[in-house]
Amino acid sequence: MSKGGEQFWRATLFSLLGPLLWALHFGAVYGGQHVACAPPVSLSPALIRIAIVVATLAAAAPLLAGAVAPQRVMNVFSLTGYEDATRRFLAGTMRILCLLSLFGVVWAGSAALLLGACPALR
Repeated sequence: MSKGGEQFWRATLFSLLGPLLWALHFGAVYGGQHVACAPPVSLSPALIRIAIVVATLAAAAPLLAGAVAPQRVMNVFSLTGYEDATRRFLAGTMRILCLLSLFGVVWAGSAALLLGACPALR
């Protein structure tokens, strides 16, 4: 892969970090809940809630880091060679998307505290 192509993918993954983590959290919470509530496995509701809370905290931590310190996350992705205006744009976009995704993750994770683990599936 060329240097320009690699930089493009790094910048794309950096700016879409929030929505990607949100999608992974959404799939883990709802997919995991359906698997855990299936009759052959049928885990306890308390264990399912704990797993959802752990998944929510695991997804919220990097989202919060991206919203608070986008320049540090930019360094992790090794985004160099961009003009200052482009770097500010990428950091601002990633910060906004991380904040929006953080609200989505917290909203989906709060369902574990407000609703039963899987009453309709049992």
